[in-house]
Amino acid sequence: MVPWFLDTMPPAYFRQVPESFRLDHIKAVSAVRDANMDLYLNLQSHLPDGRLVLTFIRPGTQPGLLLQMVKDLPWNHFQGGDEYLPLTRVQVFSALDESMSLNMFVYGDEVSEPFDVTVAGSRILEYADAALASDVSDEIPNEICERDGLIEYMKKCSENYITRSDPRRYLQQRMLFEKVSGTEGTAVHVEVGKGFASLGICCVHGGSESPSNVLALPVLFFVFSTYHYYCKAITRR
Repeated sequence: MVPWFLDTMPPAYFRQVPESFRLDHIKAVSAVRDANMDLYLNLQSHLPDGRLVLTFIRPGTQPGLLLQMVKDLPWNHFQGGDEYLPLTRVQVFSALDESMSLNMFVYGDEVSEPFDVTVAGSRILEYADAALASDVSDEIPNEICERDGLIEYMKKCSENYITRSDPRRYLQQRMLFEKVSGTEGTAVHVEVGKGFASLGICCVHGGSESPSNVLALPVLFFVFSTYHYYCKAITRR
């Protein structure tokens, strides 16, 4: 079971999901498969800072599955009485063999200590400086890579988001953010993987409400065998 899980989950899953959660997922999937039951699981856990994580695991990767999971999400999560927990992060993964979908929904705002964005985002800043100095276009406008503006944008982001982001994708996501900032619009970037075997989708919504209202968008793109969809709240200050 373990070798199958390690071989079938996409690389993005191992990069972005903490080891403790991956172990929980393996144990849960193993128990269901060993019992010859349908792979239909709802798991609940917490991050070290107290944020609530709901993991939905379903068989297959058919169109409409993600949308159904969104409809199944509880809308009234509360913590400590009347403290409402907003949906702030979503990670969606499909198995390489299309046998299952594993989606994680994080509730609650990330709590972090003050940090130096120039240190946390040093890789991104170096990449942006190199892009500005290069004559080779990377489809990212120079104003997105400009250092002072980029540092100000980083101050809107969590430390975890900055340190875990691929520099090129981070700049692409900033480009989408600037496109919809101050509006209620939505921007989408689709990235096709090597050999057209995978599909990455980034959706950015300009509204202030929960990101759950843009989760239905990826169902339009389920034409490849593997996909990774990422949704993260960025504070507008």
